[in-house]
Amino acid sequence: MIYKKIITTIFIMLFLASFASAQNNAVTTNAEGEECLSIARNFLAGYGITVNRKIPVEVCSLEIFQGHHTVISGGTGSDVGGYYQAFAPESIWIITGYSREYAIGILAHELAHAWQSTEAPAKQNKMLKEGFATWCQYKMLLALGAKSMANALFSLSDPDYSQGLKTYLNVEAKSGIQGVINYARTAI
Repeated sequence: MIYKKIITTIFIMLFLASFASAQNNAVTTNAEGEECLSIARNFLAGYGITVNRKIPVEVCSLEIFQGHHTVISGGTGSDVGGYYQAFAPESIWIITGYSREYAIGILAHELAHAWQSTEAPAKQNKMLKEGFATWCQYKMLLALGAKSMANALFSLSDPDYSQGLKTYLNVEAKSGIQGVINYARTAI
């Protein structure tokens, strides 16, 4: 079962990466990553999701990303395209070569985790954390006109991401954007 999830996730990542290559606007440098983070930061600020500290972006190869992610989180890093590191030093890591739109979406997701590090309960469960970050990514991708990328988030193999996204969309449908922010701040 775990292999099926990994294969499904890798397939989705390859699909999105091939879409990225077709766009011929790949993010390959830290400076380009910083520009994309600025776009995500400004977008999320429009929702009241603000992170008022400088967080550097590290754009690196898949091999370096996986090695770093494994050391920091104990995970394999094979099923994510970005990672928020809360300490030593605080930073956001993304894999090189993603399209500008996809990278901005990932950075919105990781920036949401940075926001959660100071604004959400420390003991919040994984689905609530990943659901909120994926909701931010979804909204960002829609704003960029990348509807197929946004819709692919519903097919992520890890239910903490896909079901979490659906949970936050349901909250938004019932209580609006401010309801989502309040839920992200208080739900455990």
